[in-house]
Amino acid sequence: MNPQTSDIGGFCVDQVDYPPASELMRRLDANETPPGFPLFDAAALRWPSDGPGINRPALAESLDRINLKYDNRLDGATLDAIRSGGVFVIGGQQPILAGGPLLCLLKLITVLARAWRLENAHERPVIPAFWIASEDHDVLEVNRLRIGKQTLVCEHPELEQAGPRSPVASLSPNAFRRAFLSELERFLPQGRNKAQVIEVVRRADWSSYPALFATVIGELLPGPWHAVWIDPMRMRDVLAPALGRIVSKLPAVLKAFDDGARMLREQGFEPPLQKVNLFEFVEGRRVACDLTAERIALHDGRVTCDELAALIAQQPQRFSPGAALRPIVQDMALPTLTTVAGPTELLYLWQVDPIYRALGVERSKLTPRLGATFITQREWRIAQRFGLDEQSLFRAGRLLEDYDTTRFDVDDDDLRYLEELRDSLLQRIGELEAAGMEKMIDKARQSIAHQIDKLTERTREQRLSQRGLGKGLLKALADHLLPGGAAQDRAIASVEAVGRYGSAWIDRLIRQADPADTAHRVVVLNDEGDAA
Repeated sequence: MNPQTSDIGGFCVDQVDYPPASELMRRLDANETPPGFPLFDAAALRWPSDGPGINRPALAESLDRINLKYDNRLDGATLDAIRSGGVFVIGGQQPILAGGPLLCLLKLITVLARAWRLENAHERPVIPAFWIASEDHDVLEVNRLRIGKQTLVCEHPELEQAGPRSPVASLSPNAFRRAFLSELERFLPQGRNKAQVIEVVRRADWSSYPALFATVIGELLPGPWHAVWIDPMRMRDVLAPALGRIVSKLPAVLKAFDDGARMLREQGFEPPLQKVNLFEFVEGRRVACDLTAERIALHDGRVTCDELAALIAQQPQRFSPGAALRPIVQDMALPTLTTVAGPTELLYLWQVDPIYRALGVERSKLTPRLGATFITQREWRIAQRFGLDEQSLFRAGRLLEDYDTTRFDVDDDDLRYLEELRDSLLQRIGELEAAGMEKMIDKARQSIAHQIDKLTERTREQRLSQRGLGKGLLKALADHLLPGGAAQDRAIASVEAVGRYGSAWIDRLIRQADPADTAHRVVVLNDEGDAA
């Protein structure tokens, strides 16, 4: 069976044996979408209407200011679209060090591909946007990046103490800049774009994690592709009315959250979210509020739902939503057509579906982000020599565990000579008649057989390596496909992928990969790094 190729040089199959795939993605790939899952369907498109929480002039002003800060000046057409009638395709991620792992770039590519296709098909403005989770306080999720086989970490000793932490937007990695660049140059694998990628990171804005993330990953995109950065820390005044409306109906929200967890369990999934969180900023630190249906505990006392809603309106910088409420704030404050998400996100975005209904809010449907594995034509040829095709490619690791040189036919004079030598020696020794030396002779027979068999095996391995079937090549292939047993998109950094392969594949993937096809892709690049 030949792979179904496209201009991006890759192939995509419905039942690819991809070990890291989640159960939800397996069902979606097999066209077994769970009942009630809010999957985006471009064929049944429903454009979102502006709800009471959408203030387009304020939204345009805020996004214009944020993107100017992150060296991403919005053009007039984009601002006009935000002000009047444009809808959003939104993905998001924590602002991981220097652009994060490849999954961040793939999520952004999916956002751009979906928005570009929808705008072309319907001739109305569709705005690609990326929500940088700047309010997140888990620094351990943003201050490290795997490069090659090394993990580079930006230490923040002031956060080692227990208790609430500052949001990552308030932290600067700038003190780590020189050391990071040195280690990046040392550990970033060789590739024709290595120097350019290092220069991108060098020029980036290191004043904060969101600024570093936006200025690096934005520069990795080839022209003319750009997305609108959304930074909730810098636009709480725009988002606060939506959060206040949610809080005012907290009893219904908490009940709906429990309904969502029960719904997922009935479908065979473990709910990823355990509770509804709302956070209060106290002396620069993010503190979880104690939410109940009756009263909410703040750091300075207890308030009712209505009192908290009024506080949010008066002091929008003081509060922020947790994971369960964030997507609802997004859809209430921005006209969002679809939200792009990874496998775990898809589950919790589905889990909160009943909250939307309890609030009477129109939710954005979900688009799974593109899943892709990148190999060169040379690596693809190696895989084929080992009998691996597009269906079985990810079985390279299992083939390595069961590697047996006798599976491959090796017609070689040296091997024949060794086999004949072993048989001859064993026969001659067996013909010896030496009374009282039977044990010694038997031991010699075993030793000779073992040593010649070992030499024969090494010779076979050498001959197989010369033919491109050596164990070392298979191991390198297996490690590349699933580095350390993990998915490429989690184990390889965005800067590493562009450093190795350039950025032409990004443009082709945006233009030619269909986001509606959830099957895992294998993108085959030519040996110089361009999409084949």
